[in-house]
Amino acid sequence: LATAILVPSIAFGTFFVVNFTLWVKGSSGAVPFLTLLYIMFLWFGITLPLTFLGSYLGFKQPYEWPIKHSKIPRMIPQKSCFLSLPTLACFSGITLYSMTFIQVFSIVQKIWLHQFVYLWGFLFLSGACFAIGCTEIAIICTYLTLSNEDYRWWWPSFIVPAASGIFMFFGTVIYQAMLTRELFDGIQFVTMWMMTSYLFMACLAISLIAGCIGFCSSAWFTNAIYSRCKPE
Repeated sequence: LATAILVPSIAFGTFFVVNFTLWVKGSSGAVPFLTLLYIMFLWFGITLPLTFLGSYLGFKQPYEWPIKHSKIPRMIPQKSCFLSLPTLACFSGITLYSMTFIQVFSIVQKIWLHQFVYLWGFLFLSGACFAIGCTEIAIICTYLTLSNEDYRWWWPSFIVPAASGIFMFFGTVIYQAMLTRELFDGIQFVTMWMMTSYLFMACLAISLIAGCIGFCSSAWFTNAIYSRCKPE
């Protein structure tokens, strides 16, 4: 239920507030009310039932790991501060953000200048490097977690790559403020708030994509190493 409602409600709520503000201002960029109803139909009529169907099929056919886990949880030793989740998330977020910040800044600049994005090859290469970086960082994080005798690898494998979206959001907002101060005079607050809201939704989507890549990579890595283990 949280998967089907939490993220779509955040995105739809942000878009609705921005669109309502544009209605009040009498802007021609406001989305018609019928379009909002159509989006809600896609959410509750297609996305929500498919999510419940996928959950039903997933619980009906659970994933089988190569070895059986113990029902008694083992003691987890205390970690070093360098292996804590906030430290790993900060370092990985900065690393992944450094792979894409040039392309992100270029896209933001072209949006504000009403220009088209033509460098699709560089954008695809940057996205591929970002996906490979998410895979490698998630696998390294999972390896360090398991090496420290901590069996709870699933949430760190998602949170560590997903932290890149937080750095991307704040970095893009700072660059946007510097860019608009340099190119425009007397820009309205509503315009800045609208663009910042759209950047928030884009960075949220990137965080979820990065977390999904990291979790799937870590699940494959965990399955690969434990399938070669011989339990006694």
